[in-house]
Amino acid sequence: MLYDAGVPLLIGTDTPNPFVIPGFAIHDELAAFVDAGIPVDEVLRIATADAAKFLREEGQWGVVAADARADLVLLDGDPRDDLSVLRRPAGVMVNGHWYDSAILSDALDKLRERIAGSEPASDGAR
Repeated sequence: MLYDAGVPLLIGTDTPNPFVIPGFAIHDELAAFVDAGIPVDEVLRIATADAAKFLREEGQWGVVAADARADLVLLDGDPRDDLSVLRRPAGVMVNGHWYDSAILSDALDKLRERIAGSEPASDGAR
């Protein structure tokens, strides 16, 4: 109803909520917006260009344009056809540095190992 009424919307996580994992929860949020009836292309705009507009940095973020910040996601498909392609980037460009899918996968594996090593034993003791 908010979207239909023209209310500006934003997409983003409520971190540091322990049940919201940065970088992962946004995929569920994008899908929830689509499930609520908002067209996919509008959801992608809300998550990119509209976020920049809210931050008063329109044209600097959320667009592919000369002089805009060059953080990009390279995908193997069109997210307008299937949002799940966002979960499997072929690579990302962040602050002028390229990270291909192998580098991203390795970084996630190392993070999983670090987190698994810091969890308390689940032996039932409290």
